[in-house]
Amino acid sequence: MELSRRTGVPNGTVYRTVYKLRNAESVDRKIGSEKQRQIKANNARSLVSLAINNPRLSVRKLTCKFNKRRGLSSSHEAVRIEMKRRGFTRKVARKIPMLTQTHKAYRVDWAKSNRCRDWEKVI
Repeated sequence: MELSRRTGVPNGTVYRTVYKLRNAESVDRKIGSEKQRQIKANNARSLVSLAINNPRLSVRKLTCKFNKRRGLSSSHEAVRIEMKRRGFTRKVARKIPMLTQTHKAYRVDWAKSNRCRDWEKVI
């Protein structure tokens, strides 16, 4: 079918859509046909606050803590998907190392050498 070739949509999808349009049926999704979320909105807010307050927890440890707190039995995959949906990445925060004496000395030297700089011109 030419329409399939032009749009890159499979033939079966084109035939089904044309059939629905000719018979005055709706081409919209049926209500409730999408996948149901395993973690509801109020539990997701609790999960996000738990993740923000404990940035060093892995997804599995976060899931254990979340399930104990809310009395649920969510899988770590469901928690990972919800965290991804909320904009969190899969990286665990690392500890920031303390500055060594040489780093401190370099900072002091840099500050002394740039003390006379016109800082109004710096973005």
